[in-house]
Amino acid sequence: MRKTVKCTTRRIVTSILAIMCVFIVCTVFVGCQSNDSDANYNFSSYDYSLTESKAISIAKESSEVENEIASKYGMKFFYTPDWGTVTATEDSSGNWKVVLKGTISGYTDDYKTDFEYDKKFTATVTVSSSGYVASVSVSKY
Repeated sequence: MRKTVKCTTRRIVTSILAIMCVFIVCTVFVGCQSNDSDANYNFSSYDYSLTESKAISIAKESSEVENEIASKYGMKFFYTPDWGTVTATEDSSGNWKVVLKGTISGYTDDYKTDFEYDKKFTATVTVSSSGYVASVSVSKY
């Protein structure tokens, strides 16, 4: 019984060491190759700037915006917004203020029954310069 436990323990430790060795060799190999290929690329010259179209896209696809619109109208399930007027302005720090005006064109409840709505909303979204939604406010109109 004791000999079986020692053999099992030895096998486990040997397996773990073998896996670690393979991992280290792979990491060193991949690291060396990526250093060689990146040697001619100057990372400091890369300038990430959020464009107007990307800021609008992030605002339209944001779950925070959808949740705010849904909570304003008391909807818990799927709905389809029609984006009407969309404007975006950039501030001095590179953040974008995106204003989305639209209507909710359809809504499906828990029983998959379709309802037609003409509910209008305005969503004001701040998209940070790093590309995430910083704040959302929604109002009915």
